[in-house]
Order: sequence, then structure tokens, then C-alpha cells
Amino acid sequence: MLALGAVVVTDETYLVGEVVRAAVGKDVADYLSEKMWSRMGMDSDGYWLALSDSGPAFGGMCFSGTLRDYARLGLFHLAKGTLPDGTKVLPEDWMGQATTPSATSQDYGYFWWLSRGGVFEAYGIMGQTISINPGEDLIYVQHAAWADSGQDEDYGHEAALKAAVTAALKGH
Repeated sequence: MLALGAVVVTDETYLVGEVVRAAVGKDVADYLSEKMWSRMGMDSDGYWLALSDSGPAFGGMCFSGTLRDYARLGLFHLAKGTLPDGTKVLPEDWMGQATTPSATSQDYGYFWWLSRGGVFEAYGIMGQTISINPGEDLIYVQHAAWADSGQDEDYGHEAALKAAVTAALKGH
């Protein structure tokens, strides 16, 4: 859903969006809505930047949703691709595979950034975050609007905040 500002990662997710569109015969935004978004009790419609007024969604970035709906996406992934009604949307071991380091990076799986302790995360280039900590049964979601996408030093502050939130919620 979200991609860190690295061009290679955005290109990869854009390409997958195009592959999905070719495979299922519909735009990735419509496919997401049909398979997941409309079935999850979301508060609002999600919005995806299109390449043009009549073009496909830009799969690599620019998806917008409410904070609560991003948290619902986190719950979906924490539940290994299961909808609230119990319907499995993802193949059985998809999340296990997606959160295993890739052959080229110990920090990246299938569209997820991997952190210590089995935590996996999605980042937007302006500081948006969905962080899923299966070991603590915790989802951390953050909307942000950094002044520019080059504020990588803010990821350190965010990591400290997530650690403090996790510690405060432990056992609750």
C-alpha cells in the first residue's frame, strides 16, 4: 500500500499494480475495493492518485485513507489476510512469505519493511506509517505531513515513539 521514498521500491510497487491490472482486467484501486475495502467496514472511501484523469491508479504510492481505516488495514494483515467476517483473502502463508527478508535485502520483504522482533511496516514518503507488531498484537498507525520527503532523521523519532507506545501498552 505505502512505499518508502526509495525509487526502486516505488517502481516495484507500480509495476505490480500494472501486473495486477493486466491479470484481473481492472484497475488495482477497483480490485482492492472489491476484494477488501468494501468488505472491511471502512469509515470512508480510500483514494488513489491516478496517472491521468482517465488512467489507472499509481500503484507505487499516493493512496489516501483515514487513520482508522489504515488501522483496519493493519488488522487485516495482522490477521494474515482475513476479513472481519472470517473470509481468507490472501493465500495461507502469504504474510509469512511477505514478511521474510528478500534475497537482496534483510530489511525488506514483499512490500513490507522489516524491523526487529518480527515487526513489519509500510511507510509513506511524507512520514505516514502502518507498523504491525504480531508479537505484541499491536498496530501503530501515523498520519504525517513532513515538509519534504527527505526528512529521514524523523524515522528515528518515530522509532522511539513506537517503542514507548509498545512498552506502555504491554500487558494491557
